[in-house]
Amino acid sequence: MGALIKLQAKAYFSNIFAKVDYFTTVIFLLVLGSLVLSGHSDWKYNDPRLSRLNIAIISSITILMVMNSALYSFGFSFFEMKDSILLKRIGATKITKIEAIGSFLIWGMTTMVFILAWISFWVGIFQIPAIAKLTGGLLYVSPKLWENVNWGGFVVSILITSISFYAIAFFFVSILSDAEQYNIMTTFYFFVVAFLGGVFTPNANREWMKIIGHMSPLGWGSELMNHSMQGLPVFDLGGYKIPLHDDIGSFEAVGHFAFPIIYGSLAAGASLKFFKWD
Repeated sequence: MGALIKLQAKAYFSNIFAKVDYFTTVIFLLVLGSLVLSGHSDWKYNDPRLSRLNIAIISSITILMVMNSALYSFGFSFFEMKDSILLKRIGATKITKIEAIGSFLIWGMTTMVFILAWISFWVGIFQIPAIAKLTGGLLYVSPKLWENVNWGGFVVSILITSISFYAIAFFFVSILSDAEQYNIMTTFYFFVVAFLGGVFTPNANREWMKIIGHMSPLGWGSELMNHSMQGLPVFDLGGYKIPLHDDIGSFEAVGHFAFPIIYGSLAAGASLKFFKWD
């Protein structure tokens, strides 16, 4: 398994799509942050309301980049190995499909550490008081709100969502024959799931969007992270209250944890059935 992880690392660092992840992260943060700021130009940079909106942006972009890294960096790196006949050679060894998929998921989680560090770096830049004042509060979150973050829920939301999307990416890899098909399928999936999952547009007041958004790990994962960053008791599976919004019932509270795991398990099981070395 260690040899497989090394091969993936080599493909990752030589893959231009891996670098695009970092550029895309900054663009998403700045564009969505600017949209929120322009809609509330009368608020001061340290206004708690602006801070809460910035928390929603940061949590949404973090989960979005989990999906982006899984679908693009991971998937295209895999096809690079496939085109170089490395996978055929691996398939001729005693390595099993389960070991192969496990190594891909481990490396995928490793790349997520890189992405999260990159997001943290840029968010940290906009927490510097001088920059916060200069930008009017773009991505700035007051220290008081940072103190309220439910870090346990934050970590769990990243773990279960990333595992789910890496499993889904591997499913697409298993059923598609080349990088071109993969690019078309994942691009379509990415934008449909991102929009309906409430990342780019709020879906709280659109019940049909919320239902469709919950048909992927993104809808559940983004809600879990958002609630965790607001400091809500996300581990209270009996339900909990959200200030100024509808309460979260038991089904939804459990669903935040259960559905990403269910979707990921189904994708992983299908991958085992359809995955081929060539």
